[in-house]
Amino acid sequence: MVSIINQLQESAINHFKSCGLVETGYASTREMDKRGLIWVVHKLQVVVDLYPSWNDIVQLSTWVCVCGKNNFRRDWIIHDSKTGEVLIRAICFYALMNKDTRKLSNVDDEIMADITPFLSNCDPIVKEDNSILRKLDVNSKDCIGSHLVTKSCDLDLNQHVSHIISYINWILESAPPMVVKNHWLSAITIKYRKECGIDRKLKSLYVPIRDDNNGDESEEGIKFQHAFFTDECELVRARTVWKPKPT
Repeated sequence: MVSIINQLQESAINHFKSCGLVETGYASTREMDKRGLIWVVHKLQVVVDLYPSWNDIVQLSTWVCVCGKNNFRRDWIIHDSKTGEVLIRAICFYALMNKDTRKLSNVDDEIMADITPFLSNCDPIVKEDNSILRKLDVNSKDCIGSHLVTKSCDLDLNQHVSHIISYINWILESAPPMVVKNHWLSAITIKYRKECGIDRKLKSLYVPIRDDNNGDESEEGIKFQHAFFTDECELVRARTVWKPKPT
């Protein structure tokens, strides 16, 4: 999953470069760069219908749409190049943040002027996961927890913990070993609430999401909710779905 999301991020940057939008910085447009603005992800959703096999050739397509007044949505779809079969679909929601004040910024006419010629107008490639993820209780006996400390290798170019390298790895590592052994990750949704820097002590929690059948496997698979906290605030909420591996 981490390799897939790395490819998604790289394709997003290459898309902006091919449009001639990137001047300097981390996929920032010229107007964004002048104002010290950067992209920040506040929600990521990936649905895997089938993982590619070694030496498979795939085709990745991506595009960007406006989503509300101050947000953008990027869609990705990965096909098998030989069969045309859909393998992976993903959507990501972005906002703009001032890299000095760390506050979100409005999208005004000057910024839109750079981006509008390259925007698409279409429905999301995958139905958005609007599941309500409750706040987990760090003291609940139902939650399984672990502790970790953020390091310099966890940071991205914007100097906060990377949603790709770190949070997703931590989520995957926290899953029960028997689930990882007998299942494959078929869907993940991550909602980012606060940014996090270096040398922060985090509490990682997860809890099974119980269905009407008392947590047994449903058609959707085994589901978990995940969360990350500092002493001061909640950083991330996430949801994973695991399906049985073919026998």
